[in-house]
Amino acid sequence: MAYANAHSTPRSDLFARVRAYGADLAEAWTRYRLYRETYTQLSELNDRELLDLGLSRSGLKAAAWENAQRD
Repeated sequence: MAYANAHSTPRSDLFARVRAYGADLAEAWTRYRLYRETYTQLSELNDRELLDLGLSRSGLKAAAWENAQRD
């Protein structure tokens, strides 16, 4: 009688976890780069332009972070 073993070996599980960690790290790096780019662009605007966007200088980091977290 034959049967299929659905359990993964600990070694393949480790590789899957390492790949998942790498993917999470890459996504976090991409989001951080987007945050920095957004923050830099917003900080280059003058106060009048920021007001037109409904932002103040004190809210730039929050706005940049919110933009980076959008999917």
